[in-house]
Amino acid sequence: MAINPVIWNGIISIYIIIYCISNFKLMQEVFVYIIVAAAIVFLIRKFFFSSKKSSGCNPDCNC
Repeated sequence: MAINPVIWNGIISIYIIIYCISNFKLMQEVFVYIIVAAAIVFLIRKFFFSSKKSSGCNPDCNC
């Protein structure tokens, strides 16, 4: 008994489309995690590791 190749190709095509969409969603999640991690690192560096700039001015001189 032969299987209709149109149906067989249709099933394979549907599987490939679903696989690519799920892979695309996974890549979106990875990008979001990277962006969130970069934002957290930026905020930690900004607030906890303040730069020690000494330009020889007093804080009152408006330099």
